[in-house]
Amino acid sequence: MKNKYFNTNVWFSSVIFFHTQSSHGQTFMSRSGLTSYPSGSLRELSYLSLPLILSIFSSYLCLFCDRLFLSYYAVQAMEACTIASSLILVFQKFSMHIALMTQPFVARFKGTGQLSLAGQFTWQMIWFAIFSSIIIIPLGLFVSSWFFKNCEVQNQAQIYFNYFLYGNCLFALESVFTSFYSGIGKTRLIFYFQLISHSLNIGLNVILIFGI
Repeated sequence: MKNKYFNTNVWFSSVIFFHTQSSHGQTFMSRSGLTSYPSGSLRELSYLSLPLILSIFSSYLCLFCDRLFLSYYAVQAMEACTIASSLILVFQKFSMHIALMTQPFVARFKGTGQLSLAGQFTWQMIWFAIFSSIIIIPLGLFVSSWFFKNCEVQNQAQIYFNYFLYGNCLFALESVFTSFYSGIGKTRLIFYFQLISHSLNIGLNVILIFGI
């Protein structure tokens, strides 16, 4: 069954974020305005929102391919994936939605010219995403032992769930980085990260699922 413990979105996003926080990155964040279009215009809205819309579409396409390949591999694997996904979403959404609070604060600090505070707040959320595993992992293991009990695909569902649970902080980190970039108006970077990551994901499906 596919191992998604390594999240390529986080790797690509973190590389650019750390560069942004360097001395050269200060210029990257200090440009006035989000786009070259008039503030609040339809063109500016389209410029900022379209990459995010395409990123969401890319995510669902990747998810569809994951499920499609699993269904060809084994029906039991597909059942285990479906059952485990319904539970892991509870833990993912908890940490991800808190991490998404980064976006309005970064946008506010950028708008008021307090760029150093934007970086400080983002770092606080990065530490939250990392240390959230201290609570999420024990709680997830306890709940899953009850949730999957007497299930026909209990062992497979537990294995699939554990991969996501131990890598849960990566999804929260992804939310922090994407919120940071959307807060400073760099939504195209988010789309590029998603496109590269999801392309790798779909390409690796064949190797990780079918063992080729």
